Amino acid sequence: MLRPRNRQTTLLIAVLLLAGSAFAQHKSSAEVTVTKCWQFPVENVVALTTNGQDVFAAAEGGRVFAWSSKGEKLWQTDLGGEILPQMNVGRGSITVTSRGASGALVVRQLSMATGVPMGVNDGDPGASQSTTASTGDPVVLGSDSGVVASLSASGPIWRFKTGGAITAVIPVGDEFVVISRDNFVYSLNAKNGGLQWKRRMQGRIAHYGLGKGYLLVSSMDQHGASLIDLTSGRLAGQIVLDGDDQFVLDPVVIGESFVTATDHAIAGYSLTGCGTK
Repeated sequence: MLRPRNRQTTLLIAVLLLAGSAFAQHKSSAEVTVTKCWQFPVENVVALTTNGQDVFAAAEGGRVFAWSSKGEKLWQTDLGGEILPQMNVGRGSITVTSRGASGALVVRQLSMATGVPMGVNDGDPGASQSTTASTGDPVVLGSDSGVVASLSASGPIWRFKTGGAITAVIPVGDEFVVISRDNFVYSLNAKNGGLQWKRRMQGRIAHYGLGKGYLLVSSMDQHGASLIDLTSGRLAGQIVLDGDDQFVLDPVVIGESFVTATDHAIAGYSLTGCGTK
């Protein structure tokens, strides 16, 4: 039986093992303070969006709300009916699709400034989002089999295999951030598909929001969210919710702030501290 010659050899082996483990996944390090700046109680939120300055939400019962990025309530409109999850922001207006008692779809344009209806049309809620991402030619696709592939008109360029179905492929500069049902977030080089980093989450990822240099991710059964540094893949900060509260929609991003929807409230969080209303 082989034995280490001395204590120094034993320590060297231990250091090498630890280094190998650290290379496989970056060590968690809380570096950013995520501050909760405001909260507004509202339940059963079905849609959340922003125009880059203000926040708009729709909830069951036909309710539509608007807040400033600092949490000041701007208006509320009660439309009635069942509001569908799709809510689009246009130039000076918000488009909301609802279903009446007869089952017919109604598309309304609301004034972004006041919430007053500007027009009503019959319409279709539109197509759902896919896992396709592109910054031009080539196109990057994610499949249910867990493969991320870059394709051009002349054929495949690269492919990367994950352990689960792909739920999102997000272009970020010269990289693609990939969210997979194997509970990992990956960062891939856009040119060759090389792995930059990967981060294992607590469970299957349910909601995410892309900010400046960070990705906010919430897993199923996680009562909060994790802030991932997009440069290194390290854990940079966390949001911890009260009790059994959970995120119900993807957060929206305004500058250095994330606005989230939970079972019971809309809330604003900042990475740089809270300003005054």
